[in-house]
Amino acid sequence: MDPSELEELAWLAVRDAASDNVLALNRQSTRGPAGREERHRFVCQMLRNGTIVDAKRMENGFGHVTYLVVLEDGKGRRMRAAFKPRVEGDGEGWHRVPIEVAAYQLNLLLGMDVVPPAVFREDADVDWTHYPAGGAFIYWCGGARQLDTVPMHEWSIPSATVLSDTRILDVLIQNSDRHAGHFLYAEHWADGSYVPVPNTQHQHNQHAKGGGSSTASLSGWRGRMSPVLIDHAAGFRPDAFVCLDHENAFMTGPTRHISARTYLRLRFLDAPTLQAAMGGILMPEEVAALLSRRDSVLAFFDSLVAEKGYGSVVLEA
Repeated sequence: MDPSELEELAWLAVRDAASDNVLALNRQSTRGPAGREERHRFVCQMLRNGTIVDAKRMENGFGHVTYLVVLEDGKGRRMRAAFKPRVEGDGEGWHRVPIEVAAYQLNLLLGMDVVPPAVFREDADVDWTHYPAGGAFIYWCGGARQLDTVPMHEWSIPSATVLSDTRILDVLIQNSDRHAGHFLYAEHWADGSYVPVPNTQHQHNQHAKGGGSSTASLSGWRGRMSPVLIDHAAGFRPDAFVCLDHENAFMTGPTRHISARTYLRLRFLDAPTLQAAMGGILMPEEVAALLSRRDSVLAFFDSLVAEKGYGSVVLEA
């Protein structure tokens, strides 16, 4: 048999194995709440321990450096992430990158799942540069564009819920940097499915690795397009003031509705739970201040419900 025919048969066999692998991954990893949790664990494990195999340096108008990196695990699986190095003085509070992790963890505790997974590495070497103060590794969402370019009725989550959750999160962490550019519409990290990687991409990956076959490299993640909140490093600045009365980036008015899920979960936040989730990122007085703001948010909506009725204030969807 011609060598090229043997190569094609080998590719077809690997492709079929990859398709079976994709089906198995979808069955065990993305079906229902347990599947989303498993996907979160995988993503965070990759962010925490993945080897950096590629990095591209970027710098914004404020001189803050971010890298687009490619991480790889021991099975050849790859994932893109943003790396934000921690800078001395945290940019006077405007660039305290560990707060990216705090925002992610708090959003999970509230059941929102609109903030990309983020972990903090205490020490990092990226693009031949050593960062002894470490930095945040944040999941990179594919296909991203600004959310304000997408009609509200096309969002995968009701717009009222997105804007209410966003404002409540920003009040809790006192994030005064929520402009339109920090709302994205992009592929979700845990709501989606595994898909086969196209033949051309497979060949490129194998060539880059020096040949060989791996069914693990033949499956990738395709997230559902969803609203995504990014850039929370300005949170917890002592001089910030964010409240429910403030206008949002979409000019829909002050926040006067709350998701039933958020309304319930706010009541169960406590100091031990927050401290365990934050892993030392927040100081005890910051946790106490967050809980005080939580109390104010609940008191506000309890009063509003008493005045207008539950159905006029609480969003069940």
